[in-house]
Amino acid sequence: MTESMSAPRTLPAGAFALPAGWQLLPPVDSDSSEWVETYLDELPVQPIALVRAQLRYGLMTVIDFSHRLPGEGRYNFALVAEPLEGVVHAVLSVQKIRVTGEAYDNLLYRLQNPPPAEGVEVINRTVEEYRVAAGRAIVMHDFMLPVGFESVPGPATERTILSLFMDDSDAMIDFAMYAQDLAAFEDMPAYLVEIVGAISPIGGTS
Repeated sequence: MTESMSAPRTLPAGAFALPAGWQLLPPVDSDSSEWVETYLDELPVQPIALVRAQLRYGLMTVIDFSHRLPGEGRYNFALVAEPLEGVVHAVLSVQKIRVTGEAYDNLLYRLQNPPPAEGVEVINRTVEEYRVAAGRAIVMHDFMLPVGFESVPGPATERTILSLFMDDSDAMIDFAMYAQDLAAFEDMPAYLVEIVGAISPIGGTS
């Protein structure tokens, strides 16, 4: 999925641009239903009722999912490449975390030696290190398969987590992308690295 970049989004520790189609989701303490209805009402071309209902359900699902992710101060985004198709392709959650000097090596070790996962089977995990303009990055990519179902299992989820350790800063920015549409990205890690590779630091360590 290759698209032109939108205007940069500014976070406390930097700015980054997302391709067209990404929507900033409402924060935890807001009215999610109202936000979804406003988003749907403001679409340039109104989808038919069935597609609108599918899009409403998809957005409410990813909003609920993003709100249940651990940690505070997250910025959550949903990818709706073509609203008239009624599909929410992926969710991206961005969080800034203060870290210590050993955090990079500790995280790399944990990702390369993960404990058993509960409720899911994790397959095809890869862990790679990158150097981008703003600092060093660790990129983990895998697929999560639900386990414990007696009948039809739930869908698989593709996941990429990019942890960016900002140069000359005690900040790490965590980019976590999830998709149950396994055809959404030809290469999800490369897609996320391209976004993060263009991040521009905004001074300071707070």
